[in-house]
Amino acid sequence: MARLRDQPALYDLAANPLLLTMIANVHRYRGQLPGSRAELYAEMCDVLLHRRYEARGLSDATGLNGQHKQHVIQHLALVMMQAKVRDWPVRDAAEAIHQPLQEVPGNVTSEVFLEESRKSGLLVEREHGFHGFAHLTLQEYLAAAQLSTPRADTTILTGSVDDPWWRETILLWAAGNDATEVIRACLDSGTVRALALAFDCADQAQIVDPAVRSRLEALLTESVRNQVADPALQRVLAGVMATRTLRETIQLNDSAALCARPVPRALYNMFIQEEEANGRHHPDVADTGGSDNSNAAAVGMQAGDAERFAVWLNSITSEATYRLPTPDELKEQPAAIATALRGHTVWVQDGTSTLLYQPPQVPWPYTPVLVTMRSRTTPTRSSVANDRQQITNYLRMLAIPSEQRRQVLDWARVLSVALTRTAEFRNDPDLDSLNLVLDLAFDLTLDLALDLVLTDALDGERDHSPFYRPVSRAQAVSRAQAINRARALADVLNRDHFHDRVATGALESIGEALALDPALDAIRDQFAFATGSDPGDRLNRARALSRALSLSVNQTLSHAERVGQSLNSDLMETLYRLRALSSPDAGIRPLNAGIAELIAEALAFAFTRARNLDPDIGVDLDLDLDLDLDVENPAPLMLHLSSPERLTLAVDIALDQFAYPGMPRAAIAAFRSLVAIWEPPAGVELASALTSLDDFLADVGEETSAAEKGPEDPVGTVRRVRDSLLTGPSGTSLPVHVRRAAENTLELLTAMRDRRLPATNLTLSCARMGLVAMAAVLQAADQHDVARTLRRALQSLTAQDRTSPNRQDSNQILLVTRTQ
Repeated sequence: MARLRDQPALYDLAANPLLLTMIANVHRYRGQLPGSRAELYAEMCDVLLHRRYEARGLSDATGLNGQHKQHVIQHLALVMMQAKVRDWPVRDAAEAIHQPLQEVPGNVTSEVFLEESRKSGLLVEREHGFHGFAHLTLQEYLAAAQLSTPRADTTILTGSVDDPWWRETILLWAAGNDATEVIRACLDSGTVRALALAFDCADQAQIVDPAVRSRLEALLTESVRNQVADPALQRVLAGVMATRTLRETIQLNDSAALCARPVPRALYNMFIQEEEANGRHHPDVADTGGSDNSNAAAVGMQAGDAERFAVWLNSITSEATYRLPTPDELKEQPAAIATALRGHTVWVQDGTSTLLYQPPQVPWPYTPVLVTMRSRTTPTRSSVANDRQQITNYLRMLAIPSEQRRQVLDWARVLSVALTRTAEFRNDPDLDSLNLVLDLAFDLTLDLALDLVLTDALDGERDHSPFYRPVSRAQAVSRAQAINRARALADVLNRDHFHDRVATGALESIGEALALDPALDAIRDQFAFATGSDPGDRLNRARALSRALSLSVNQTLSHAERVGQSLNSDLMETLYRLRALSSPDAGIRPLNAGIAELIAEALAFAFTRARNLDPDIGVDLDLDLDLDLDVENPAPLMLHLSSPERLTLAVDIALDQFAYPGMPRAAIAAFRSLVAIWEPPAGVELASALTSLDDFLADVGEETSAAEKGPEDPVGTVRRVRDSLLTGPSGTSLPVHVRRAAENTLELLTAMRDRRLPATNLTLSCARMGLVAMAAVLQAADQHDVARTLRRALQSLTAQDRTSPNRQDSNQILLVTRTQ
């Protein structure tokens, strides 16, 4: 049985009681099963044709020995293969073997031979008057054996490389012959089916020309390394790998067979590469459950990945035959041979739902190792408090006065347009003036980001703001977030094919290279301070950053001088002052040099100018933060931001919207729902109020029992809750902003499920915060069952966070079913 489990193709034969007996007899006589399928089939045919009779000292009515019987039966098998039939009328079968019987000793009639072959078990009568081989594999083997005889016409093989009916016969023939011409025919065809056959022939053939083998192997090696330049050929080779990987099956019933081995890492990574080429976002490397073997099972994919993989698999193999198995299929006895079911959960489909099948004793991957969500002293990435910190900019939006909120939102919309302009926008002559202003706004925004990083480098001791993303000298910037902001802006500019770059003055020395590459080099290569803080290097770091900022400011001024006719003299004077202060020739400036204020002054003018040119700028970019801007204080907090702080808040919101469309709207809606039911302690400072909020969030999130399984597909869970809130009686009593929070959170989760948005710390934190907010509101409304459902979905999202210490080891794999 262990040998059968290792060779699922033999397991299919063993489903036939007679053939199982034959396999057992072969094992009994030889002491073990033969090393190849072809040898096993040869032994089985010998047993059925003559060995059983000879072992008993008997003969049948034909009087023929084994060699002569095989000569006749091989002709019958080949003729039936050519006719593409499994069962044939007795009259046609008799006619097919008439000539071969004339070529062997004796005077045996066709009818006698067929009847004796039926008695032996080699042929069966499935319906009256029709004979066929006991198993199609025996017919295929015997046809291959006939084509291996001298003077056999093998052009039928080279001409059938695209015909699945001939696949097994070709492989069995190749096992004993020189398969070079067949492989050449496969390469000439170039189809998925033919190339898959070529690789299988090369693996099993007795002889292959070395040059042809090298040509074949080079194709697949380049494909696995993603070095195939032609995307169409890459898809064909992915289809080849899929066809080869999934060729072994376990027959479940008359219409379906389970592929015996799980989808391997190499094939799943091809799927990921194509998805990423089409703009989807996957984790960096497919999980392999701790194995570096490309043939090991890919582990850790999510529900949406499983669905799209099945669609992709059918598209690359050009056969709509693959699907996820059903739960009942994996419970059937034949599926027990699939060793992958031991220790893994498997994605299945039950009707329209994608579920995770959990075999006995296999842990559920959506239960965090640590169920508690509270972490008040040392926040972890999986804690709700840390989630609040990740998206706290949007709480700041609620805490500032309405006039500042309106200003930040207007600025964020202008910056969003500057970040997301299309080539059509850039080439529209009617938008020339607006484009120039947007270019300038972009340059100034990068100047501000670099200045804040430099300020952070100059500042020795820091008193971090409780919001964790402050942006002034009084509230020094977080190192990692400041440098990430500068990198994000410069990376956008690196990919910007329409920004008006000018290579003059200091920029001329780098020719056609991107003007801001030196700034990036200075940040990336000389500023490890995002994670280190060696004071001995502080001066060198500050000097290098000062040079980076000077380059960026010179780029801004060159641009402004070129379009100076569109700008007023006050702005130009501000920019000249900015260049003087940021020049590295002036030495390391004092902390209060006023550069950020000058940049803020210039940016405010650019934003105002852009809005004057287009009053509706940015309104179509889905940057609707769902704010009632006339409400003075929608949050029970009050915060006043300086101009540089407000500008940087607008930059962060615009960058979030650029990288994660829809995330800002979901974040603001979540906080809007939370602050409506949370009451901070009276008379406490801001830091204490935020600690109180974190405690409140932890209390809401940690009520999930360890015995409760988190859902494998949180999107389905949240969709059902959303539907009940939008259409059911339970939701009619809730405020509109709560129902909007449910809708926005669902949109965010769906985008991550579809991989249209990456599942980063920021997007996962936003989604989890949305679930906590909904659970808190529903709990306050005495809808405890629905709130518990959302907390279970929160538990699943926590378990999906690859950076979380609370994350269970992944054990989700893909097995696919092939329909017939």
